Amino acid sequence: KKIKFSTGLRYDFYKITDQIDGTGNISGNILLPRVTVLYNMNDGLQIRGGYAMGYRSPQVFDEDLHVESSGAKRIYHINSPYLTEETSDSYTLSADFSGIMNFVNYKFTIEGFY
Repeated sequence: KKIKFSTGLRYDFYKITDQIDGTGNISGNILLPRVTVLYNMNDGLQIRGGYAMGYRSPQVFDEDLHVESSGAKRIYHINSPYLTEETSDSYTLSADFSGIMNFVNYKFTIEGFY
């Protein structure tokens, strides 16, 4: 009753289409785990920790398009067929203090992430 676990998986499919000749099409599948642990130390204190993986699919950066298009030139961006998604790891930790003092409910939270 003091410890609760929450786990999950997120699945994504991405597809980037080469509009010029189709040779630079890129697609991929990615499975992203998530887990959270909640520990009730007592009635007024909870500690929670978590992990989640995120990603970003390969893309052409918008900044490149803005700089080049200012001269009204036709622009071709060709992605390498070896591009893969970028992944990131996210860690969180928090503590919640709550209770009632003189008929006033209070809650104080400290959180951190990396």
